[in-house]
Amino acid sequence: GGYSAPEQRTNLSSSPYMPQNNDADAMAREIRVVPNPFSLTKAGYNYDSTLKIRFVGLPTKCTIRIYNFAGEQVAQIDHDNPNSGETYWTQDALDYSSLEVATGIYFWVVESQLSGSKGKKKSGTFYIIR
Repeated sequence: GGYSAPEQRTNLSSSPYMPQNNDADAMAREIRVVPNPFSLTKAGYNYDSTLKIRFVGLPTKCTIRIYNFAGEQVAQIDHDNPNSGETYWTQDALDYSSLEVATGIYFWVVESQLSGSKGKKKSGTFYIIR
């Protein structure tokens, strides 16, 4: 049924990979943030203690802006890889104001920079927990 005891769960030693996709380039595909919720503890919901939040289903050239609950921009990721439909934000880095990223709700906005879908945007939320 998909349920297991914590002792039976294992973190992945590597994260999956999403290649380029024409639907994602046209912004016709859902963009996901995984894991969601994301745990800042090394034993939590992440990829083998890498503190990496993945954005999947992206156009191959886009800008991701991440905002905290107060609406302040805490990060910007410029994704430009013609072979990849994903990128990541590592949590061992600090936010724009040199503060540790706090637990809470975060909002993201992805804006395509490709000629066929330039200016199209998608947005969503993800959670960071301790």
